[in-house]
Amino acid sequence: MLLATWLARVPNVIFEPNAEPGLTNKVLARISARIATGYEISARVWGKKAIVTGCPVRSEFFSIAPRKPEKPFRLLITGGSQGALPINRVFVDAMDSIATRKTELAIVHQTGERDYNAVRTAYARREINAEVVPFLTNMAERFAWADVIVCRAGAITAAEIAASGRAAVFIPFGKATDSHQLRNAQEMSRAGAGRLITEAELTAQRLTTEIFSFLDQPQEIEKLSTAARRLARPHATRDIVNLIEEAANVHGNTARANS
Repeated sequence: MLLATWLARVPNVIFEPNAEPGLTNKVLARISARIATGYEISARVWGKKAIVTGCPVRSEFFSIAPRKPEKPFRLLITGGSQGALPINRVFVDAMDSIATRKTELAIVHQTGERDYNAVRTAYARREINAEVVPFLTNMAERFAWADVIVCRAGAITAAEIAASGRAAVFIPFGKATDSHQLRNAQEMSRAGAGRLITEAELTAQRLTTEIFSFLDQPQEIEKLSTAARRLARPHATRDIVNLIEEAANVHGNTARANS
């Protein structure tokens, strides 16, 4: 479709939400009038053609108030709508260690349907205070509840972390195309807005080290939360629309001048 608009000399605008541009957008960028991006690092690839707009997320994430961590610390674990097998497995492996500090934690763990029973049983056996659910439909409310969120690093998830101003431990999907989740997590981590554990590094010991560091130094939660909120772009939708209108207006003015 974009090729057809280019052949018809109709301008098009593309959106690249990830820190690492995907192959399709790398190709389409050559024939695009403007490019909206989620990250500064991807905008630099295309120079003046690109503008950093951020990634649009629902407005309720921006309404989430800052939260001062206090015990029991609230830990939200989510691997996306289908759950994430590596994340679920490592939490089960880490369960005995987590149980040693279970009075300091309140946990919500979204598992996906496949791992729900196994994960729920693992928590129950150790009498850990955990709400285990296959799916979450009220994600903004869950983010508002949490002190720390363990999650993947897709563009939308990272943008929701920033919008809500919540501390995060990112575990990017290791097989994501172009390693875009890893690059997103790296950019968030470099900005002090999250911790990063790659799937290759993901062990029960590494996971519990991160979690226990928050229990021992709750001020680190606040630092990550503050840094995340600094990355929020509440006007992303408006800025993308403005970019589209700008491209359309330039095309309209050019068409009138040539008529």
